[in-house]
Amino acid sequence: MDPADQALWHPFWRLMVALGIGLMIGLERGWEQRGEAEGSRIAGFRTFTLIGLFGGLVALLSEPGDDWPLAFGLVALVPFLALGLRDHLAKGGTRSITTLVAALIVYGLGALAARGEMTVAAAVGVIVALLLGFKAELHGMVARLERAELLAVLKLLVMSLVLLPLLPDAGYGPWHALNPYRLWWMVVLITALSSAGYFAIKLLGPSLGLLATALLGGLVSSTAITVALSRRARAAGGAPGHYAGAALVAGAIVAPRVALLASVVAPTLLPLLAWPLLGLGVGCLGMALLLWRGRGDAGAAQAVPLGNPFELGPALKMGAILAAVMLLSEALPRWLGQGGLFALAAVAGLTDVDAITLSYGTQVTDGRLAATLAVWGILVAVAVNALVKGLLGLGLGGRRVGWRLLAGHAVSVALAAAGMVVAAA
Repeated sequence: MDPADQALWHPFWRLMVALGIGLMIGLERGWEQRGEAEGSRIAGFRTFTLIGLFGGLVALLSEPGDDWPLAFGLVALVPFLALGLRDHLAKGGTRSITTLVAALIVYGLGALAARGEMTVAAAVGVIVALLLGFKAELHGMVARLERAELLAVLKLLVMSLVLLPLLPDAGYGPWHALNPYRLWWMVVLITALSSAGYFAIKLLGPSLGLLATALLGGLVSSTAITVALSRRARAAGGAPGHYAGAALVAGAIVAPRVALLASVVAPTLLPLLAWPLLGLGVGCLGMALLLWRGRGDAGAAQAVPLGNPFELGPALKMGAILAAVMLLSEALPRWLGQGGLFALAAVAGLTDVDAITLSYGTQVTDGRLAATLAVWGILVAVAVNALVKGLLGLGLGGRRVGWRLLAGHAVSVALAAAGMVVAAA
């Protein structure tokens, strides 16, 4: 092992990570309980820090493979936490056991860090601190969550966690192009990505401005955002740059979205995609900056309608589109040569670029498609999709919005093509 790695794995540093996890979560708990009288808290800033260190020390003192000391340490810790909870309740505190559970997690994470899993322990510690810190926002999101949305999430989780492991991971159909496991896994990936923007808008609520709504809504569907903003622009009758700029901000999200999908299915594409996607994003954002006039509207988050990405119907539709694209991506090159790849990309780009990115990325990973061809195909889909959004703006928002959108997307696609030339040089 490298001497630097040996130093990193020294017990002192592992204990420091364990202590840091307790300090981080203790800081959040201390701030949350800052209004309570001294001595009335279940566990505060210092106690959480010491619990993390305690878990680390017990793990270090344990023999390899012997977990009994950790169990005894937990048994010794629980009564003291229970006494703290009892005193907290006796002094009129709330019945929440969040702090108690957080303390037990800190003990476990401290032990995990001392056992050498410092990265995992620190990452989980950050997630726990965020969950605790975003209490008000998470409760607000739950309050705004509609029953239909909840049921849609549960249905898709069942189909993902129960159905996905049961699907065969093998090719079927012509040229063995259809892999049920991969297809549904891609649907879950796209749905999860779209849901990030959807629930971020739900979480932040009606105070979200127009630009922020466009930015987050672009994760769900930049096309849907373009349609909604174009209609609003026609209804408002003014400030075309205001709405066109916001729609271009949503269009800029295509770049990181494609990069993320490609990184999952075909990491080898990223060096070739980096420059084109950078050009695409910079072009959209730069033109949006030039076009933008005025401030974001209060209540924009509620005014831009977005479909729930967890709905089972759209998920199945996405699966069908992916299956068709994967099948045609095998058939058309055999019938039409390389031109078939670009023709398919152009047709797929009429709706979105996710299916082409995943299909061509999968073929690159399997060694059935050259990376350069895949990237050019993805860029063709991006260009067609940008043209569609510009035409939607022209038809739904009028000439003043439409021409601005078309100009903005034209600049971004030109920069993306220039980026591809740079990447291929």
